[in-house]
Amino acid sequence: MGEHEGTEHDIRSPPRVFGVRLSALLEIIGFLAVTLAFSLILDAGNRFFSVSPHPFWIPVLLASTYYGANEGIAAAILSAAALLTGNLPEQGSNEDLSAWLLRVTAEPVIWFVAAIVLGQVGDSHRRERDRLRRNLREVRQEANVISHAYEQLAQLKSSLEKRVASQVQTVHTMYVGSRAIERQGTGEVLIGIADLIRSVMAPNKFSLFLLNGQVLEAAATEGWTPSNLLAREFDASSALFEAIVSRRQFLCVTNPVHEAVLGEQGVLAGPLVSNETGEILGMLKIEEIDFLDLHPSCVQNFGTLCEWIGTAFANAQRFEQLQDNLYFDPVRRLMPAAFFERQRAILSGLAERLGFDVSILFLAVELPQGTETSAYTTIARLVSKVGDATLASTDLRFEYRQGGWGYAILMPGADPEMAEHLAQRFASLLVEELSLAGLAGRPRHLVKALH
Repeated sequence: MGEHEGTEHDIRSPPRVFGVRLSALLEIIGFLAVTLAFSLILDAGNRFFSVSPHPFWIPVLLASTYYGANEGIAAAILSAAALLTGNLPEQGSNEDLSAWLLRVTAEPVIWFVAAIVLGQVGDSHRRERDRLRRNLREVRQEANVISHAYEQLAQLKSSLEKRVASQVQTVHTMYVGSRAIERQGTGEVLIGIADLIRSVMAPNKFSLFLLNGQVLEAAATEGWTPSNLLAREFDASSALFEAIVSRRQFLCVTNPVHEAVLGEQGVLAGPLVSNETGEILGMLKIEEIDFLDLHPSCVQNFGTLCEWIGTAFANAQRFEQLQDNLYFDPVRRLMPAAFFERQRAILSGLAERLGFDVSILFLAVELPQGTETSAYTTIARLVSKVGDATLASTDLRFEYRQGGWGYAILMPGADPEMAEHLAQRFASLLVEELSLAGLAGRPRHLVKALH
């Protein structure tokens, strides 16, 4: 007999004829045909009528036990037809009709009884087996669900532990963060701000904008890529400028109104305000942060961070303003950014009156993320060193730190073409000096004509 088919969990039901599996019918007919062929050869075509037990018991028993009651009854019917059709024994002279009928039909009747009894027992076993299979399948599904839920719970537990660990700032972390922005120069404060933001907020992308008249200009960014389409300036006509500068709002993307103001430019934004003077200096913006880290405590920390940075930067600005006429860094050999505007105005006026060219060279050195703060002091020294080798003694060098540029050089007597030539030579020598110093920096520059 072939392989059993048609349990309740089968995806596709086997073909049937009058409720009997077609495969079972073919197997029964095939067995009977082979048996009848042997009868012609071995029993002179008597169909083993006198053999006990009769060979036709085989298909009846197998079909009943393997397939079920329907197939067993079909086997009994086909076996009886194969045995008696054209092969009825003659009635004896001393045998009445009842005895003859009993003798002729006794074995087929027993086949029917055996098919029904064994088939029902087999069906009962199969139903029990199918029930157990269903239960096993359900238990496995429940086990998979429980296992998946456990894994999710374990991941959530780990994530919550990380969140709690990130929220509970240690004394050492806060000390390092405060030291990072306790500087006298605005350039040094800007450098330290990145370390402070990473230690407190741990964002993936963030930026700091400084207020320049009626424009917020990007002064420091981290994690930005060209594909982000993030704006580097916001003027007074933008909704974000109005919310930050005019209304002094702290914006969070979880608020639908704030989300409309932020657009695609960030998830958190807040004004940098000096606690002492109330002056707005710029904006801190978080463009990307892990979803689980964006919780109420994080938003509160962000507001505190904005006030902290604003106060530190305001103090640095006041210090530079007091030192405008006296201060010159003997280590960096660069003038401060606050002195730049005054010198630019003086040179512009002289150039217009006396008729000579003045150009401005803006310079920045892009460093890999995570570079030590001390590297910026080294870069400033290298900028001065390369400047001594390439620039004229009348060129004025400044630590600029505005609009994404680290340094600015006023070049009186140089037209834009000459300034571009000097800038390329300057950048080439600076790359060599950076390599010798073990720094993987990449300089970029911009030349503008002042007059």
